[in-house]
Amino acid sequence: MRELPEAFLKHLLVYCYFCPDAVFRGGGVQQIIGPLLSALAQSFSWNVSVAHTGPCEAPLRHIILPNSTEAKQPDAVNPDILVESAQQLLEIAKDCDVVLSVDRELPCLIPRPCVLMSNTLCYQTEAAAIQANQWNSIVVPTDAFARFVRALNESVQIRVMPYGLPEAVFQIAAVSVRRDPYPLVVRLPHRPDPRKGHREAIEGLARALPESRNVRLEISWLDEDRYKTYRSQIMDLSRELGVASQVSFSGWLNGNERWNATMNSSAVLQLGRFEETFGLSLVESILFGRCAVTRHQPAVREIVGATPLLIEIGDPLDWYSAVQNQRSNELWSAGVEVREFLSRKLSLQRMVEGYDSVLTEAVTMVKKGMQ
Repeated sequence: MRELPEAFLKHLLVYCYFCPDAVFRGGGVQQIIGPLLSALAQSFSWNVSVAHTGPCEAPLRHIILPNSTEAKQPDAVNPDILVESAQQLLEIAKDCDVVLSVDRELPCLIPRPCVLMSNTLCYQTEAAAIQANQWNSIVVPTDAFARFVRALNESVQIRVMPYGLPEAVFQIAAVSVRRDPYPLVVRLPHRPDPRKGHREAIEGLARALPESRNVRLEISWLDEDRYKTYRSQIMDLSRELGVASQVSFSGWLNGNERWNATMNSSAVLQLGRFEETFGLSLVESILFGRCAVTRHQPAVREIVGATPLLIEIGDPLDWYSAVQNQRSNELWSAGVEVREFLSRKLSLQRMVEGYDSVLTEAVTMVKKGMQ
């Protein structure tokens, strides 16, 4: 495609709470934003600017906004910094055609069309963003999550857009070999939220003793001060139940380390009452032909369809039996089928085209209203 002159480009300002160019990205949605923005910019129809708080790995291209929240007390706000950030963002937004905000409420009302990429309702800032009246549209990853968003904000247009994964991920998954190592590796690759089911995983491991001595639980962890207490509680629980030697913590994994860990495991667990809005780590494991053992997860089922690789159980402490029963089944063919299905459904190009349409529509609607 021929590159368009600057005057013909639409100007997109992306406001988010992390640097999308960072090599290390902790959490689920942070894996998605970088490839999405790069693809939008490479389409030659968008000039993309990024404003964000926190450390930056592209300081010459990004606008760094001051963070008004306190690191050790996320609900506390410094009003002076909040005002400074709002004034700076208003100045930046003067040159843009549309704003895309990731997850959280913009610090002020901006006189430009605004689109929210909403990925969760499980934290105060994200819930407040959904209920704001500044959005031309809210984009969500599944119909299951859209029902929650509509219940909170009936007046805004809701668009459903599944995440897109880079083609390289599907290529890596295609050459992944199904194997059950000994000891059996079962992963919990989730943000350290007590609602994700870390306790249930450990209690279920202990319940299944002595048969479950062949299992090692691998927990991915964000090494931040606010999670230290929860980590200590989990470690204490594993010692009390006699399974401490079977539970290990790793740092948050990205890139090849992430895919290698997935390939070297047999299953992934999400046993808490946290209802996923997409379930990226679960979907990735299924993409690689590994079992995902969960409680009821409508959004994940919506994405992966009717595959035996997603095992929803009523009693979360009975996960060991679910994994053992599935290991003897013919899961390789199920992995091939779901991979072909997901390669079409979770195409990055499809996601980029969807966001291009939503953002362009927001700009066009505002221009029509001004005529």
